[in-house]
Amino acid sequence: MGFWGSFVVHRGEALLWELMPDEPGFRHAELVHDAGWQVTRVGVSSGDLPDTFLTDLRDLTGAPVLAADILDSDAAYVHAVGIDTPFWDTWLEPDGAISHFVLAAAPFDDDDNYLGDDWVDPEWEGRAAEAKRKLLEETLTGAAAASAATAWAVEAGLTPDPIAAVVATLADVRTFAEEQFFALLDRLGIRVSEQPAPPTVADVLRLLLGLRLTKITKIPHLPVRGEHLELTDVPDLVWAMEGHPPVIACSCRGEFELRIAEPPAGGSAYEPAGAVEGRELTDACLITHRVYPDIHGAVLRFGDRDLAVSTVDGRWVSHAEGSDRRVLGWLAPQKRVSG
Repeated sequence: MGFWGSFVVHRGEALLWELMPDEPGFRHAELVHDAGWQVTRVGVSSGDLPDTFLTDLRDLTGAPVLAADILDSDAAYVHAVGIDTPFWDTWLEPDGAISHFVLAAAPFDDDDNYLGDDWVDPEWEGRAAEAKRKLLEETLTGAAAASAATAWAVEAGLTPDPIAAVVATLADVRTFAEEQFFALLDRLGIRVSEQPAPPTVADVLRLLLGLRLTKITKIPHLPVRGEHLELTDVPDLVWAMEGHPPVIACSCRGEFELRIAEPPAGGSAYEPAGAVEGRELTDACLITHRVYPDIHGAVLRFGDRDLAVSTVDGRWVSHAEGSDRRVLGWLAPQKRVSG
């Protein structure tokens, strides 16, 4: 199942939901790029937002703005407006959009008899072709779309790639329409691909293998820019590993996270860790939901002792049990035994 929703692009320090606090569609938005220009993933399309949201956002930021509606990751409707440059819009992967706008007839005759698995609506191709013609007639395409997009980017103070490169990106076809949209942003000078993705929980755990645990302490949640907290009273855990910067374990956003950051001084001891302090971390694995991929925590192995670090019902627990939980494979490379 793909992504249904939109991406909103604006310039400045203020977050989208700070600029438009009364818009309920932005309350659980996710900041996916933050480097002067922000790209925010929103769980609703622009059709579910006020008609003037794009121009309102432009006026609030004093800069050009852009948005893309994503249809199940199959297509993207890109629309933008500048201060002086006019509104422009275009489609990425329009064939994917048509598959949502023009549906084939059900495989049943007038008497409700099933016509078979191989039945094809004979009128669908004609209706789809006509819908695509109208779709492209109502929006910019090719060089015209690329010219409008680069003019928008220049007014925005960006350095876009040549128009020919933008044309090629507009015509590209990718597995996920949002990937093509990010490629378009790159072409327009918002270098989304240059912002490295944060390390995963498994990535951080692998960095810690072979290091000794000094201590684990509890501290009040250390805020992260752009986050939405599902749990407001769960403390963070600070893992102090010998020879490595502190690692913060957090579940305030509803899923277990690890990040490398410098916490404030202080905190209280996390008592379950006392039995493994001073020991080397020899292996680790993830605790996930049995059905969904949500990460609940991790099991840390210190030789012959294990310490589970996870949350249940908004509290830290030192075990991995639970009817909705399962433990994934261990991360450390296993030695092969020759026989």
